[in-house]
Amino acid sequence: MNIFKYDDYRKIILDLIKLRQKEKKTFSYRWFSQKAGFTSPNILNLVVKGKRHLSLESAEKVIEVFHLKKNEGDFFKTLLQFQKSKNLSEKEFFARELIKFKKYQEQYPISKTQLNYYSDWFNIPIREVFTLKNSPKSTQQISELLIPTVNQVDVEKSLLNLEKLGLIEKQKSQYILNEESISTGNKFASFGVVTYHKKMMQIAAEALDRFTAQEREISSVTIALSEEKFTVLKKMIEDFRDQLMNLSKEDSEKERIYQMNFQLFPLSKKNIE
Repeated sequence: MNIFKYDDYRKIILDLIKLRQKEKKTFSYRWFSQKAGFTSPNILNLVVKGKRHLSLESAEKVIEVFHLKKNEGDFFKTLLQFQKSKNLSEKEFFARELIKFKKYQEQYPISKTQLNYYSDWFNIPIREVFTLKNSPKSTQQISELLIPTVNQVDVEKSLLNLEKLGLIEKQKSQYILNEESISTGNKFASFGVVTYHKKMMQIAAEALDRFTAQEREISSVTIALSEEKFTVLKKMIEDFRDQLMNLSKEDSEKERIYQMNFQLFPLSKKNIE
């Protein structure tokens, strides 16, 4: 049983139970509780049914009873912490820790590259420079083109990542853009998006001082909505984003790279009587 293929610690427990039963070894939730030293015979049953989480202390007992190796046990505990995380920043931290496991990388060899594609903000604009009418020919030109400036070492690292993902390819001394879209592959890799959005919001704030009003459009509106109209607004943003993508695809005279951020979030609690 390869636990490094899993993205849910509860499924690991369920399959460990099935494996033990298949091998005709003793198993019941009461037996497990006695072996693990739990006071309640029903703890593990509640966990696998999704009604509660294991604690890290309880996870150690699961590891011991099922005889997991050290790296398997460490992965199991990290996966538990990932699933117990209460916000996206915590989840991103533990997603990075999960991807570090060598056995995990053997299952998903480009997962780290995929995570870095999102978490290093400059990867996406560097990919976009190859759509420009007069695209840069060297790492120095790319470095000098981007705002804020990206050093040449990071540009080189980005180009290698983009090649690994099949998003660009080198022909002679020049890179060309491939049409392939990025795939997150495994769910953990997608959490790099958290860092990406945070960085882009920071760059947007800096743009107020960096560019003149003629070069930017930054505005906001504060409104009150019902849940029904909120859903309508989200759909409007999704449709507009699709229109922007089509606008870019149809433009054969691209001269500059722009960042368009969409931010819609509550400023109050629900006011329900």
